[in-house]
Amino acid sequence: MGLGLPDISGVEFVVFHVEPGTSTDLVLQVPPRKQGAQSNTYRVDLTEAPDRAWMQRLRLERDLRDKLSLYGHALYFPATGESRGLEDRDAVEMTAAQMAYEAAGRRASGRGGRWDDVPVGVRRKKRPTMR
Repeated sequence: MGLGLPDISGVEFVVFHVEPGTSTDLVLQVPPRKQGAQSNTYRVDLTEAPDRAWMQRLRLERDLRDKLSLYGHALYFPATGESRGLEDRDAVEMTAAQMAYEAAGRRASGRGGRWDDVPVGVRRKKRPTMR
């Protein structure tokens, strides 16, 4: 077993989260055995060999990792190896047009070079000459 990672075989379910900004750090939340207690939280570092070996021993580990890459959060049932992706409630869904508009706005706001101080309507445009 990995350094400090629990044996989850007797637990009904656990929750995995991908740590924001990395693809190698996972957060594991194990519900408490007693009612009213807080959940136990563990960090699974997939760059460490013991943690990676612990993760690979889970049933249907590949399916779990696929769900984590798609959703960022997954509910895992150790007895069956089943995993279910959980939607992130903080994530805002956007249409393709909204994403393109936002990306274009970021590019336009970062104008650089010698034209920074010149108003947009005053700029001269190069036109191809016909010969």
